[in-house]
Amino acid sequence: YEMSRQFCELIDIDLLVPFVIERTKVLLDAESCALMLLDDDRRELRFCYTADVDEEVGRRFSEIRMPANRGIAGWIVEHGVAELVPDVSQD
Repeated sequence: YEMSRQFCELIDIDLLVPFVIERTKVLLDAESCALMLLDDDRRELRFCYTADVDEEVGRRFSEIRMPANRGIAGWIVEHGVAELVPDVSQD
């Protein structure tokens, strides 16, 4: 309910996305949560928004750029489907 209400109230994407990321982190009881977006021109993935227990970790993530055809996120971009990865350190 809270998220759907905010979707209606927060029309500025720069306010809405951090809210959604933070709420997702809480709802999933996750240590951290991040949103990666694709830069189509550069064919790179980048972390646009993060919710982490340590602000320094979030800052470092924001500097990361990776080829859009690499890693788990690259696989998702290439195949266009969501994937649950329970232990990313093993994939």
